[in-house]
Amino acid sequence: MGGYGAARLGFKYPEIFGAMSILGAGPMQRQFDASTGPSDMATDRVRALQNVYGNDQEYFLAQSPWVIAERNADAVRGRSKIRIVVGKQDGSMGSNKDFADHLSRLKISYDFHSLPNVGHKTLQIFDGLGEANWDFYRVALGGEASKVDDKAADETTKSEPKYDAAPKKNYPAQGNMQRRHKVAERLRQFDYDGDGVINLSDLPPPARERFQRLDTNLDGRIDASEMSSFMQ
Repeated sequence: MGGYGAARLGFKYPEIFGAMSILGAGPMQRQFDASTGPSDMATDRVRALQNVYGNDQEYFLAQSPWVIAERNADAVRGRSKIRIVVGKQDGSMGSNKDFADHLSRLKISYDFHSLPNVGHKTLQIFDGLGEANWDFYRVALGGEASKVDDKAADETTKSEPKYDAAPKKNYPAQGNMQRRHKVAERLRQFDYDGDGVINLSDLPPPARERFQRLDTNLDGRIDASEMSSFMQ
């Protein structure tokens, strides 16, 4: 899924998606035709409007993250962790910045990163973000950012201001809840006798060699606390 799809689903279902990573997204503008955006991409926009949206602006707007964000602003505001990342050489840079300004007007908090020497290439975006790419997911899931001194990420952060409509929020409660669900799911997966812990006999042979690493107190079983520590 690209940045457009991540934004559309994230803003449409904020009760399901607690974080949105919008990478090189397009089309993010309010209107989508030959007159909106870089002139050298006008033909591409006309073709996309015809082939994807049936040359129907109303249908385009019905799918648009711009409109969906307006409609669900109250549900998203203060709840979803959002980042917008786009390369400075990406033709969608302008529409992404316009969308970021739109979120600011809606008082929806987010981070905006523009990456130098990066076009509309996902792998270039990952390289440009460096370790900061994974820090976004760590924090979104209730963990902590890494301590790695990543020069690429630092350059990105300092090269452009952040477009924050409100003070940034931490999301530990949501992340902890998600982790608890994962722990419970993993316990249920291997707790064949239903006693609330994983015994060596519960595990299939290929997984038994990992048992000792998880059984930190060496009591011969793995409980929710040990599973949670392992998954952090």
